[in-house]
Amino acid sequence: VIEDYTQLDRHRKDHWVEFYGQYNELDHSYIAGKSNEGPTVKVYLNDNRHINNYHKIHDNHFGPRPRKGGPKAETMQLGASMTSMTPSYTQVTNNLFEKCNGEVEIISSKSNFNNFSNNVFLESEGSVVTRHGNYATISGNLFIANDNPYVGGIRVINTGHWITNNYFYGLKGQEFRAALAVMNGIPKSPLNRYNQVTDAVIAHNSWINCEQPIHFSVGVNLDQAEVLPPSEIRSARPERVIFANNFVYNQSATSYPIKAYDKIDGVKFKSNLWTTAYDNNTTDLDYFAFAKADLKPAYDIYYTPTTYEKELYNGFNFNAIETDALGKNRNQDQNYIGAIIPPIQEEPVQLMT
Repeated sequence: VIEDYTQLDRHRKDHWVEFYGQYNELDHSYIAGKSNEGPTVKVYLNDNRHINNYHKIHDNHFGPRPRKGGPKAETMQLGASMTSMTPSYTQVTNNLFEKCNGEVEIISSKSNFNNFSNNVFLESEGSVVTRHGNYATISGNLFIANDNPYVGGIRVINTGHWITNNYFYGLKGQEFRAALAVMNGIPKSPLNRYNQVTDAVIAHNSWINCEQPIHFSVGVNLDQAEVLPPSEIRSARPERVIFANNFVYNQSATSYPIKAYDKIDGVKFKSNLWTTAYDNNTTDLDYFAFAKADLKPAYDIYYTPTTYEKELYNGFNFNAIETDALGKNRNQDQNYIGAIIPPIQEEPVQLMT
């Protein structure tokens, strides 16, 4: 346990856990209470001794981190902007992030080939962010807001990411804190700014009772072109992005699931379903099939559509999405839209005696 071992001055920087070298592991720990500047956990990739590190950060409980105010208060940072094009292969799996509210980025991925899978983000006021670096895997994570309007989900920057089987429940964050925020980039961006989103796959995710959860071209600022230098203009829209087999459900009236701040002609939409429990009069259904339904949840939060008649999209390498968010196999006979394949079997509660 490391708890409340924090500097009194919030601008005094330190890290509680630092990773160097290769094949190191942090597991079964409770870490909470850091309120000063600096990520709680920092992975370094300063030279060849530290790249291709395959560090494992798993089965930990990252407890509450209070708001610091301003940046540089991530719970986890993997790399830095100047080393962001180096391969890390850090594995962040099966962790609980509870009320990690230090800043807008809970996890800041700044290196290549990192894996963020099967984590739970509970009432954490921020997002998992592919801030720099490419080819991240973000899969099987559960995001729960519990009516906190500042809780975010996943924010996408750079190239080659696979975002699959994630389940978002009750998120209301907007723009940078949206349940899914795909950003605009800067043409020929320097390493420390915003690279264009390209060649990403966003598939088999579920957004349940989220308020307009999907935001494209977040951060576009063409209206400031006359006062900002070209190196700060986020005008590069997402390109070659596949958005397929995703599911959105709302119990009450809400706005259309997608908010776009720029053209989204670089995004291919295939076999997505939007389902509500009310009559919807919108005609803006270019990106989703629409159906009215009233679904019964399992475990109070897990919703799946009872029927889906359209054929699922089977894109390049989609067979690599082998399971759903709960570990059920996605074979040809039982593959399904969204993060979870129905039916969900609720196991009886075992009482301790």
